[in-house]
Amino acid sequence: MTKPAQLACFFISCLSAVSLAQEIAPENPQDTVYRESLAALKGTPDSTEIENALAALAENASKGHPASELWLGQVFYQGSKVIPKDHKRAFPFIKAAALRNDPWAMNAFATMQEYGQGTERDAGMALNWYRLAATSGHPRAMANLGRILISRPANSRDHIEGCAWLYLSRELKDGVGSRTLEQIEAGIPAGNARKIQDLLNELRVRIQTTNPVQHGATEE
Repeated sequence: MTKPAQLACFFISCLSAVSLAQEIAPENPQDTVYRESLAALKGTPDSTEIENALAALAENASKGHPASELWLGQVFYQGSKVIPKDHKRAFPFIKAAALRNDPWAMNAFATMQEYGQGTERDAGMALNWYRLAATSGHPRAMANLGRILISRPANSRDHIEGCAWLYLSRELKDGVGSRTLEQIEAGIPAGNARKIQDLLNELRVRIQTTNPVQHGATEE
């Protein structure tokens, strides 16, 4: 066998070994709990099955399982067919996911602090977390950040940055950003248009550089 052929066989053997190892590797126990708990909640589970699944997911989350944290935060924040909305129960899970830099959770965490959902109102923290989520590429957070920046008291208002975030959210098909712009676009001073466009271009580059894959599902 020639040397190139020997090398080819060697690499094929290595790839086969890796593939076999992946097939026989045991599933992470926390992933197993997560998968089985979600399966138990499908269809029409009874109240005991629901509570058992939620308890298992909560224990998983307490051990730092990211998917369990995020799922619990989302289901308690939004509610589902079998699980009622409960912002107080959602808050710690959303906070944990936000601290892991999940863009959806960062935006939800900001919203909860802005409106006092499951926690006390904190406008400053809300603004900070909207900015973090927006710069992570979340379209709704961009709309929320823009809305706040253009509506703050005159001495702290930033119309140019706010409009830039709103335009970017509209480009990313966010419904809130689009509707907010419809209400204010005609009144944007001509002198600000160039500044807004320049900042919009800067934000596009900054976000694309930081987040090559767009985060966050578009919301209506």
